[in-house]
Amino acid sequence: MLISGIQELSPLQLVRMGTINGAHALGLSDETGSIEVGKKADLTFFSLHDMRLPVISEYTSAESLSSLLVNHLTSRDVSDVMINGEFYLAKGEVMTMAEEEIVAGFRATHAMSSGAM
Repeated sequence: MLISGIQELSPLQLVRMGTINGAHALGLSDETGSIEVGKKADLTFFSLHDMRLPVISEYTSAESLSSLLVNHLTSRDVSDVMINGEFYLAKGEVMTMAEEEIVAGFRATHAMSSGAM
């Protein structure tokens, strides 16, 4: 329990909050939030090569996979990101912008926020 009086959520409930329930709350559940024919391919892929992760099998339940995602994986484990069927991150490399553009944008944003203080 994180906050007194508020029920603890299971890993599966948390994953659903960030996927189909989140899309529903935004009025987007007809186009994204779950893997179904006709919906946008908005997917995050994780590398499971870390030997510290629990072993999973082809028969692993949704509850077990959700627990793996919530309790063991971090942003460092993200290998690929697909938005509307297009890879924006593939094998850890940004696909949509040159690295120099990203660094320049970060520096410009940082300079503006530093100057505003």
